[in-house]
Amino acid sequence: MDFKHFSINSYENKPYYFPLVESGKIHEENGRLIMPLSMTLHHATTDGYHVKVFLEDLQDQMNNPQNWLK
Repeated sequence: MDFKHFSINSYENKPYYFPLVESGKIHEENGRLIMPLSMTLHHATTDGYHVKVFLEDLQDQMNNPQNWLK
């Protein structure tokens, strides 16, 4: 089964400010490891710059697991 998407719906019409980060199963594609990622963010609490910083840090950690796996 492939990871397609993730969605949270607030049927109570309440604002949801917590960021949601979901990942799918890691698989190999064309010789590269791929990890699908879904992020649900409320723009009132999260700016695009913060998403960029998070994704760059996540990519660095995935490229260098020896730095955090002991």
